[in-house]
Amino acid sequence: MVQPKISIIIPVYNAEAYLPMCLDTIFKQTYPHFEVLAINDGSTDYSLKRLKEYAAQDARLQVFDQAQQGPATARNVGLDHATGDYITFIDADDYVKENYLERLVTECQAATAEIAISDYYRYKEQTKMLYYYRTKEDYQVVDLALAELLQRMNKLEFTTVWGKLFQRTLFERVRFLAGHGYEDTMTVPKLYLQAKKIVYVQEDLYCYRLTDDSVMSEYLTVTKIADLLRTIEENILDLTFSGHDIQHQKQLYANYLATFAEY
Repeated sequence: MVQPKISIIIPVYNAEAYLPMCLDTIFKQTYPHFEVLAINDGSTDYSLKRLKEYAAQDARLQVFDQAQQGPATARNVGLDHATGDYITFIDADDYVKENYLERLVTECQAATAEIAISDYYRYKEQTKMLYYYRTKEDYQVVDLALAELLQRMNKLEFTTVWGKLFQRTLFERVRFLAGHGYEDTMTVPKLYLQAKKIVYVQEDLYCYRLTDDSVMSEYLTVTKIADLLRTIEENILDLTFSGHDIQHQKQLYANYLATFAEY
């Protein structure tokens, strides 16, 4: 049986300090049928040099270099060059467990699902601590109905593009909106709405590194608030045009905005 190929897309901006951990965990994967598309997005440190060093050692890594345009454009470049049957996104300052690809592609194929979502754990640089949310006793795989999934869209593991495996055909009509914050939150629901089946692998497979420079740790600005409102509007429109009930989603976003209003 031919094993499917996975395209791993990594947007890179000034991630020199984190790239070795990220790339080492990728090239140690127990599932070997993958390609890596790393897009250097105008880094001013030695990120591009590090990428080229790794590419010289493993032909599965392709390096693209562009002037800084943001992670959305970088991911789109990766999508335009991807040749895999599945797509996964990994941020350059994050890393994954060695069985990340194997677990997700195995569960996708077993369930004939177009999307597999993994759980994540955090590494907080300030405390040098790992924060896990599950124990091995909690590990399980469940099917997620779209209605149930949409009710969880206030949780990080369901709104980010990382930590997931997507069938590449889902991106035939979907790209990330360049120059826009919350590009994950705007794009991921479009992929969910296309999928006939989604599985949730309740296992900590992806490590999200929380640094002082992390987007999630930055204060809101007027621009970010405008981007957030546009994202919410886009999500509501997508649900409306696809015939889904939007009442719960409207309340979820209202609660989300109320939380930000406290800052």
